[in-house]
Amino acid sequence: MIYLVNLNLSGNELQNAVIQPVGVLPGSAKEGQIVYNSSEKNLYIYNGSAWKVVGKEYTLPVASSSTLGGIKVGAGLAINDGVLSATGGGVADAVDWSNVQNKPEGLVIDESYVHTDNNYTNIEKTKLSGIQNGAEVNVQADWNESSSSSDAYIKNKPTIPSTAAEVGAIPASEKGSNNGVATLDGSGKVPAVQLPSYVDDVVEYDNKSAFPQTGEDGKIYIAKDTNLTYRWSGTEYIEISPSLALGETSSTAYPGDKGKIAYDHSQVKTGNPHNTKFSDLPDKPKLVKTQEDTLPTTVSTKKITIAGGKIFSTMVYDSVTFEEVIVDKKYDATRANVTITTAANPTNALTIVVSYIEI
Repeated sequence: MIYLVNLNLSGNELQNAVIQPVGVLPGSAKEGQIVYNSSEKNLYIYNGSAWKVVGKEYTLPVASSSTLGGIKVGAGLAINDGVLSATGGGVADAVDWSNVQNKPEGLVIDESYVHTDNNYTNIEKTKLSGIQNGAEVNVQADWNESSSSSDAYIKNKPTIPSTAAEVGAIPASEKGSNNGVATLDGSGKVPAVQLPSYVDDVVEYDNKSAFPQTGEDGKIYIAKDTNLTYRWSGTEYIEISPSLALGETSSTAYPGDKGKIAYDHSQVKTGNPHNTKFSDLPDKPKLVKTQEDTLPTTVSTKKITIAGGKIFSTMVYDSVTFEEVIVDKKYDATRANVTITTAANPTNALTIVVSYIEI
């Protein structure tokens, strides 16, 4: 909301106020104007020529190889009048082995020991000592080798079954045969020839012409192109239920396409499917309407007249910033006219929106 007049609080407190936050300091300002820079988290005041920080704290950065800053005095160092000096510590003098305290027990020093790549650990020596003389790196085993003295001989070979009965499998001769087991076709189903007749009592064909020349008693035949069902009479195919006649009488079936249109229309819950006009409605309520006008930057007053209505609300906002503007509004006794007045010509044109009830 924009105030085009001074706001006099008459000595009262301005409570719970928030300083205007900005991401970038304004390029132009008035002396004494204050803003809060939200990106820097600092309060600024304009002194008439430049923005100045108000009450900013300063923290000395930590020094690094690339940053000039503060350092702490550690152990062995001292600082006096800005001079840093070493007070002790540093690299210890060489200590004789005999003077080393808390040496591990059982430690044997072999001064003649010289380490080379040929030295082995105890684990490696134990592993090597377990390899017999004459051992070969790799032996190609032969399943059919029967001599136990041969390196290729395989001990404790299992007996491999050679018949279906030995592994509990179903012999191929019993698959798909009488007193055997059913098989599966490429789609994972039992073929119809292996099923009893009552299992496939209903069969489908693309059309009636594709039916077998001679049908079977007890079977139902469906023509997929017409969705009609037939039975075999012994000499010909007879339609089981004659087709219903389509129409709009008590003895006919209603066409499905028309029924679908009626149903779809009944489900419409939005829009205006019947193209009903407002003028077609009985007992219409009074309408609430709006009328817009503009107060240009060249004048400070504007009168707006409503024909056939009574004004109940007037809103004024800046046409550039879209912020609401507080102005003086005066209505006549009929509430058909309103006069807008500002303290001075506005900086931007003002948009006036008048809301009224139609009479």
